Amino acid sequence: MAAVENNVQSRYAIQNTTPEKSKELGQEQFLELMTAQIKHQDPFEPMQNGEFIAQMANFASVESLSKMSENMASLVSALSTDQVLRAATLVGHEVLIPDSSMELGADGGARGAVMADFAGERIAVTVRDSSNQVINQFEVDANGVGSNMFEWDGTDRSGSRVAAGTYYFTAESGATGTTQAVQTAAPRRVTSVAPGVDGVAANLKLSGGGSTTLEQIIEIL
Repeated sequence: MAAVENNVQSRYAIQNTTPEKSKELGQEQFLELMTAQIKHQDPFEPMQNGEFIAQMANFASVESLSKMSENMASLVSALSTDQVLRAATLVGHEVLIPDSSMELGADGGARGAVMADFAGERIAVTVRDSSNQVINQFEVDANGVGSNMFEWDGTDRSGSRVAAGTYYFTAESGATGTTQAVQTAAPRRVTSVAPGVDGVAANLKLSGGGSTTLEQIIEIL
């Protein structure tokens, strides 16, 4: 039996100079090796069923994991392509995303949004500059649950026009008897799309800098 095993092992021996990748048995090689072992086993000391089943199960497990890995890679690639194609249809459009900043131009106002819990909710909005100084305060009457757009006219509390630039806003509601912070959002224009760093979520580039994903979009305007 020892001589037979040596012959079988020598037939499948791998030289040290063989690249690492070739040391892995393929399915055909594995089955051929198992057939040779069964054919030449000692009839007085046959291979135990448990040992045979264990070897087959181990190989099946490795094959299954390999196939699963290949299938997952294909799925990730398909999802990534789908996300990019869907996101590409938004290029040139405005989307509403969670944000608390507004870009004020040389003339005109700046838009933002507050997320109301119920229609008729009165939400207080505070606008601040980059130094956190309060510029203006006003109220927004919610027309419905969810996003409610507003436009700040670009003036301070005295009615004077302020300089163009980035301004920040917070919102709060006292509808429940206690003051609570309200989620804010802002419109941004999608300028381009690229695959995300995770290989799945598409990365949408926005005007004014920054980016977002499809999952973060509250509304397409």
